[in-house]
Amino acid sequence: DATDIEARDGYSTVTIGLKYFLFENSDLDGDLLPNDEEEALGTNPYDADTDGDGLSDYEETRVCHTSPTLKDTDGDGLNDYVETAKYRSNPLAADTDADGLFDTDEVLTLKTNPLAADTDADGLADAEEGTLGTNPREADTDRDNLTDMDELRKYHSNPLVADSDGDGLSDYEEVFSYGSNALLPDTDGDALSDFDEVTVHHSDPL
Repeated sequence: DATDIEARDGYSTVTIGLKYFLFENSDLDGDLLPNDEEEALGTNPYDADTDGDGLSDYEETRVCHTSPTLKDTDGDGLNDYVETAKYRSNPLAADTDADGLFDTDEVLTLKTNPLAADTDADGLADAEEGTLGTNPREADTDRDNLTDMDELRKYHSNPLVADSDGDGLSDYEEVFSYGSNALLPDTDGDALSDFDEVTVHHSDPL
């Protein structure tokens, strides 16, 4: 009868209301951030990775402390996921190793280590080597057995050329074998080159 129908309708209405209240989804995108927190952060509660950088909104806010609304928090040209997962550089610092080079320049252009200010450990910072024209990935750019650092600071020879004075003897030979000046083709000024003295005349270039 009408009374039974009204009673059943009332029961159905109450049941549906309880169901909605008890099982409402508080994390619509399943990223472990509650919807109300996403609303406060300005992230999309329907998208686990609001900025599409490869890190979930949860990872960005709870683990990396990067911005979940910016793909590249530090603005260095590398997105947050690439920095944290591939290069292990700091997504919050454009120059992780503070060597004067952006992380993006180190990994994409120079192929140096964004975590080490001196990739080849020769005593010269990567940024300085970039200015000098030496190879920041090789301690001895000209492969003359003298490190770039020693050539520049100790012997004052050219780290880009194995034979700085062009006399036919390598800088290493002049410094360690003969004691002659790697910057002068004729160390003793006798009109015979150091090379001729030691290889042809067997005389003392000093």
